[in-house]
Amino acid sequence: MWLQLIAAAIAADSDTLHADAAGAQFNVYTDEGITAWAPSARARVGAGKVTVGALWTADFVSGATPVIATDAVTSATPFSETRNGGTVDVEWAPSKAWSYTAALTGSTESDHQVVLGSAGAATALNEDSTRLNAGASVGWVQDGTRADPDLAGTSIDTALDLGYTQILGPTTTAALRVTGGYASCDPAFGCFASAYRYVPQGSVFLPERHPGTRAKSAASGSISQALGNDYAVHAYYRYYADTWQVSGHTGTLALAGAFFEGRGHLRVEGRGVVQSPASFWADGYAGPSEYRTADRELSGFTEWKAGLRARWNFFGLFKTQKVALDAHLARLWFEYPNYAALPERNGWIVGGGFDAVW
Repeated sequence: MWLQLIAAAIAADSDTLHADAAGAQFNVYTDEGITAWAPSARARVGAGKVTVGALWTADFVSGATPVIATDAVTSATPFSETRNGGTVDVEWAPSKAWSYTAALTGSTESDHQVVLGSAGAATALNEDSTRLNAGASVGWVQDGTRADPDLAGTSIDTALDLGYTQILGPTTTAALRVTGGYASCDPAFGCFASAYRYVPQGSVFLPERHPGTRAKSAASGSISQALGNDYAVHAYYRYYADTWQVSGHTGTLALAGAFFEGRGHLRVEGRGVVQSPASFWADGYAGPSEYRTADRELSGFTEWKAGLRARWNFFGLFKTQKVALDAHLARLWFEYPNYAALPERNGWIVGGGFDAVW
């Protein structure tokens, strides 16, 4: 689960490559308990109306479990984990107005395996000023150890994604997105539960157990406004809700600027997240409970992020259209007011990489 959370945090700082391109990134996440190294490499090649892409990612995590309530062994057990993942995608654009995509993603680590297939379509209308897109995915997830079937659980995740982007004027673009998902999981543990986490219930510790299904939905909107020729401001908001009575609000505000005739780019970003606890969350269960969790992320939290990204473009270098070098730094603050054992966590993300476009 740590690797999933770290990968999501780092992915938010990733860029999208164009056709006939290659790139690599190396990121490091660290906080009081863990450190994660996350290299990645990607490439895209276009031939006629078809573009093929490939992505490799990895996470190498080391740390120590913080409290006995979330670990059945001891409060100071060191650990290390490694995840490897890959994606292959194909895009077919039979015309300027339509494009279709399909992708297959897989990842594996010692206690978590994922296989995800997705497909989508997009169309451009009104002389490319309007863009509509739709996508769907189905994923197979196995949690727990493959060596002990009693500690393994399988889930099936499905998702639907609808998007709308509109150019409102020469300097303004807006976008709307709606997503929904449904997970059906092994009833022995439930969705997103860990076979290794034990929860205090009265005077005993029992295995974590979540509901066997989870339906999720989210709606988001963003707007980008150019400020003259070299600057732009971006604003984003997202609302999330699910059947575990978790709800969340995310807001992002960013200012981007271009310098030295487009060679240099700088982006400053701030983000805030507020999420409510799951309906079955308790900081210790005094009596019998159908569902129980020690997952701090389900206790409700607030998150703040401040980030800076710098990018420099070299045009026409080594027979390429462009080679871009980038570096980024982000500070994260997490507060868990309902989790008495460890009520806060502060982390850093630092990294950089390159993109080459032919």
